[in-house]
Amino acid sequence: MKKKLRFSKNKTIITIAHRLVTVMESDYIIMLQNGQITAQEDSDELIEQNEDIASLFQLKI
Repeated sequence: MKKKLRFSKNKTIITIAHRLVTVMESDYIIMLQNGQITAQEDSDELIEQNEDIASLFQLKI
């Protein structure tokens, strides 16, 4: 993923993922649940402000 990010500088890339680790290096994350936007943050803010995401992230470490 880091190799892809290096080549994508100054470009917009949309990634759809089920694994949190896949999007953690992204500048901005939009989280959907049941087709509705439930969060729009960078990864650090998303973890700080969303208990569900924080607990998932802790499980992955």
